[in-house]
Amino acid sequence: MSRPSTLTRRAIAAGLSLLTLTSVLGSALAVAPSAAAADSVVLQVPFPCGQKWVGEGKSPAHVSDHREIDFNLKGTSGNQDKGRPVVAAAAGVVMMSELHTTQDGFGNVIKIRHADGTYTLYAHLDRRDVAAGTTVRQGQPIGTVGNTTSKRPGMAAHLHFEHRRGASQRTLQAVRFDGKAFQYPTQTVTSRNSCSSGSPAAPAAKDYAAADHLDGRLLPEAGRHDVVDQYRRGGKVIVDCRTTGSPAYGSTTWGLTSDHLYVPAALLTYNGRRGLRDGTPVCAKPMPLKATAALDARTGKDRASTSVPDAYRAGENVMVVCTAYGKSTYGDQNTWARTNRGEWVVRAYLQTPGTGLVRGLPRCDLDRSSGSPAADTGARTPVSRLNPSPRIAAFIKSWETLRLRPYDDKAKNGVCTVGWGHALTPHHSCTPAEKASQITRAEAERLFQRDLSAAATGARNLAPRQSYRQHEFDALVSMVFNLGSSFKGPEFREVLANGPAGWDAIPERMRMFVHDGDEHKVVCGLLRRRIDEGAIFARADYASRVGMNVCTDR
Repeated sequence: MSRPSTLTRRAIAAGLSLLTLTSVLGSALAVAPSAAAADSVVLQVPFPCGQKWVGEGKSPAHVSDHREIDFNLKGTSGNQDKGRPVVAAAAGVVMMSELHTTQDGFGNVIKIRHADGTYTLYAHLDRRDVAAGTTVRQGQPIGTVGNTTSKRPGMAAHLHFEHRRGASQRTLQAVRFDGKAFQYPTQTVTSRNSCSSGSPAAPAAKDYAAADHLDGRLLPEAGRHDVVDQYRRGGKVIVDCRTTGSPAYGSTTWGLTSDHLYVPAALLTYNGRRGLRDGTPVCAKPMPLKATAALDARTGKDRASTSVPDAYRAGENVMVVCTAYGKSTYGDQNTWARTNRGEWVVRAYLQTPGTGLVRGLPRCDLDRSSGSPAADTGARTPVSRLNPSPRIAAFIKSWETLRLRPYDDKAKNGVCTVGWGHALTPHHSCTPAEKASQITRAEAERLFQRDLSAAATGARNLAPRQSYRQHEFDALVSMVFNLGSSFKGPEFREVLANGPAGWDAIPERMRMFVHDGDEHKVVCGLLRRRIDEGAIFARADYASRVGMNVCTDR
């Protein structure tokens, strides 16, 4: 299969001493020691134990070195193996889980980074079951075999598999399974993936007692009271997973209950203790809703937006992460559902009680009229004529805690900071006199506007001759505000300068800048922010906060 030329991804030092990219998206539990120090991972065949698959390495769609492999289940033809489980060839962190509708033709594609710094890629999947940032074990199901692609209509189902290395992630390696070289061009292999892994560790217990009457929230925000007194004092609360949200009762940890409602972890008790048990998994759990008819997947909340026809079969579970109001659905109050693939489907054809927004799922938007708008399809404006919108100003403020007294910001190497992330001094911590001082909110607003203006200038300078839509420019402004107005990113700039045809890659490339000094440690706050900025750039989605549950710093 053809693949776009991928620019070399190098480390970029700017503002916060960000170094990349030899590491990827991931939780703070990322599996990555230094690639030089780590032993090479031993890949296993990416299918369940005991299955036999025929690998073909000499497809005319492959590049000249033919190190890619297309797999089909032995004894099948056509689409007979569509829907078969695909599992991780080795443990790692999911760097990419996306639907590619242009350019490389991969369709649904997952990329996993492993402890030795190499990557495995799984393409044309019918379904993706893991999100970017998820830590996976070897043999863990990650999706199913499919035939999704934008380049080869009618292509038969198969798994396209690659093993890549290098910071650029573009160098293909000859594949070895279980320590043995794959016999190119064709070999039938038997999977030994997790055949002797034994029983998995028992999960953390889920039962808790409510320390007080608890409201259920649709989002992990203390100011919400969506379902008042959902859990009575002393009553049983079943918590499926943990996430982070706004501060509540001295903690930013929240639990997502079996009712798909969020509750503050600080008001949960077990065995005389408060909080959640060690081992409670990080939330990555969409709600499975059955499709009542064949469903198209769309890039926006509008039937006029780009679609993938019949992305879901009737009766198939659609993994929904949130619901929102949009445009021109088939009735049902113009309600749309967002899937764990980042697509939109019509909510009317999902099997749930009632109509409208699905109770117990977070809302993707906060206003009933239009929600988070689909990406603008109008003409682009020269960057010299663009200014940050009020929406991006509010978005940036939501990420920057307002502090009226100066403090030493650990995220900025201890630089003296005040207001909404304004650095009072470029190189040193606060003096005693500075720490004793205080500014007014009006002064904080003036400092914020000054920094916002500097970030806008930095965003314009990334590609001075380029034109953008407002949401695209806004996303760049937010990233530059966070990384520093001196941020350059030469390869990032090159992608921008080359024009909109290659901008599908921008959200992923934003996620390269998620480190703070240690190139092997992903800072979850930076990762979540980059994901949200990518959603703004791609879809004008200012409200969904899709990065919220990606990972948790520890």
